[in-house]
Amino acid sequence: MKLSMVDRSGVLSKETRRLAEERVRAALARFSGRARRVSLVVEDVNGPRGGHDKACRLAVKLSGAGEVRVSDRDPNVGRCIGRVADRLAHAVGRTLARAGGKRRKQAISPWDQPVGQEDEYIMSPS
Repeated sequence: MKLSMVDRSGVLSKETRRLAEERVRAALARFSGRARRVSLVVEDVNGPRGGHDKACRLAVKLSGAGEVRVSDRDPNVGRCIGRVADRLAHAVGRTLARAGGKRRKQAISPWDQPVGQEDEYIMSPS
């Protein structure tokens, strides 16, 4: 799994980058075979004005199941990354469960069974 981080506002320190990478990798560990690329984008939306202004976006490209994206805002960038990582893991699990359901064989109901010779009813033209 390849992880790329983009800091658009200079919010991530070296330590925060390391913790973010650990947090994202831990959250997606059980999907590491299916997750190809993961990208984290962090930015300070309001600048120095404060408020819920640290925006975090995580996107993961899954093999055979498309892409999953999650975003959130929080004043604390570490808490924002942690919450987004948890939400992404949950969303990836749901997406893969849905994709797995499409590949399963459908159960054949008794009404879909082929009709045997003894059950065949042929109408003669009138």
